Amino acid sequence: MPRAKGSRLTVKDLARDLGMSVSTVSRAFYPDAAIAEATRQTVLKRASEIGYRPNPFAKSLITKKTQIVGMVVSDLTNPFYPEVMTRLTSLLQKQIKYGLTDRAAIAFHEAGFADRYVASTLGLVWGDVVDRDGVRAACQQEEIVRAVLAHIPSYFVGVAAELGGWA
Repeated sequence: MPRAKGSRLTVKDLARDLGMSVSTVSRAFYPDAAIAEATRQTVLKRASEIGYRPNPFAKSLITKKTQIVGMVVSDLTNPFYPEVMTRLTSLLQKQIKYGLTDRAAIAFHEAGFADRYVASTLGLVWGDVVDRDGVRAACQQEEIVRAVLAHIPSYFVGVAAELGGWA
């Protein structure tokens, strides 16, 4: 797909290349959007091939969310503030990457419960968990884990069993 040097690929360019509407192509980049999975995969594959990435500023105009956080501190020379900023940045990046909103869900996700729904469910039950050791301790409660995961694919019960030592 030829383009002028320095110009950025747009969703219109990708749609034209695929012979699809702009709205169809745009929906492919939103996980919860109504679009056939085969169409989503076609769009994502072609986007990857030609190096297209959605414009985060255009996305923020539509979603009304920028995912930009500002922090005002009174004294950057105080060693406390850079440490807080580093930890906050790390946590926020994980929340955005995994699509999760609380530390417990992120801990379960990073320990091997890669499904957002499963990680969030476990995070609701064990809200005080913040790291892999906490996940391991929670998973040792076999009866509770089995009850919580009763209607979830058995793969995740296996993950819990392995982490909890009752495999």
